[in-house]
Amino acid sequence: MTKKVLALFVLIAGCGTLASPAEDDGVLPNAKAGPFRPLRADEIDASITGHPAPFLARRERDRFRSPAPFDIDGDPSTLAIWLYAVEGEEGASRIVRFAAEDGRSVSRDFEVVVERPEEGGVRSPSVVRDGDEVVLYYATAAGRFVARSRDGLSFTDVTPVVVHGLACDISPSDMTSRDFAVAALPSGGFRLFVARGDRICEVASEDGIAFHPVGADGTVFRSADLPFAERMGFGRVSLAHPFATTATTAEGRLVVRVYFTGQVEGGESFLGLAARYGEDGDLVSAVAPVLGGEGAPREAAVLGFGDFALLYFTRDAGSFPAIAAGVAPATVRLP
Repeated sequence: MTKKVLALFVLIAGCGTLASPAEDDGVLPNAKAGPFRPLRADEIDASITGHPAPFLARRERDRFRSPAPFDIDGDPSTLAIWLYAVEGEEGASRIVRFAAEDGRSVSRDFEVVVERPEEGGVRSPSVVRDGDEVVLYYATAAGRFVARSRDGLSFTDVTPVVVHGLACDISPSDMTSRDFAVAALPSGGFRLFVARGDRICEVASEDGIAFHPVGADGTVFRSADLPFAERMGFGRVSLAHPFATTATTAEGRLVVRVYFTGQVEGGESFLGLAARYGEDGDLVSAVAPVLGGEGAPREAAVLGFGDFALLYFTRDAGSFPAIAAGVAPATVRLP
């Protein structure tokens, strides 16, 4: 194993050491990347959410899922966010927006930002900042789309996303596997990730609309590379629901992290993480899941705040999906 790969294993798998506002470098554990623990009762304001921890949005009639957080001012020292999510039944869903002043106690009320029931509903919201605009990606049965907004609420310039030559890609009518994620690179440009079957694939774009493979067919990670699957008795693992984010180390190196859902034969699921230094190259798996446990955790999204990070994810609340949250490092006391 090379020194670079070994350092990256430490970077994405460590726990117990607080990260500085800039990410700790590869020689130190980085606890902000995970593992995560679910939020406790005193870490959310249930009088605002209306739900006990770790749930942030839990209503059977609304069926919230697929969270996509957005830091309103882009400053990790402040906590105010918008939380975008899918609401509604499969086939008749829409994208809504909540607000939370503390990054986690989301308002009970929400605003609808995308509603396309005529196309079989929406799924897979992904939100990035591009200058002073909020850029929202999402999928429908007709394909992948991108829209832009100045206020994070009224989205216009809806444009089809074009993806070329991606090994993980699928037919436009296959909604069950259409989930994807987009990250904006600090240097400019965008990366789109798709998880399907045993692999994660990546495509690159300068304008955020037309994407082309990174490498021969875009494959950057396979479930066979999970170092803990055999040890934990998982057997065959399928990959789904990617979420991509970037960070900068104390030495100024770019880290690309891709969180994903690992689906195990028999119905169990976990949240995993793979990462790399730099804009290009294969992803390296963390040495353990970043979250497992009850409720079939899936559809992870992560946002960093100074010395801690919040995990937003979908989990079952009885017979229906809901949005819950966790934090890393596990020793942190939330403000």
